[in-house]
Amino acid sequence: MTIPDDALLAFGSERHGISPELRKRATRLVALPMRPQVSSYNLATSVAMALFHWGGPDRPA
Repeated sequence: MTIPDDALLAFGSERHGISPELRKRATRLVALPMRPQVSSYNLATSVAMALFHWGGPDRPA
């Protein structure tokens, strides 16, 4: 998935995610895949994974 440079990334809490109001305003929702034994990632891990895939080492300059 390509994330536009002007995208706004919103991360929700581990229990409740993002608010219904914010979900309604979103143009696209994505979720991080998890193994069956994992119930959730902490916020720092989620942000790190998203930013790595958005601007990681394989992204052209």
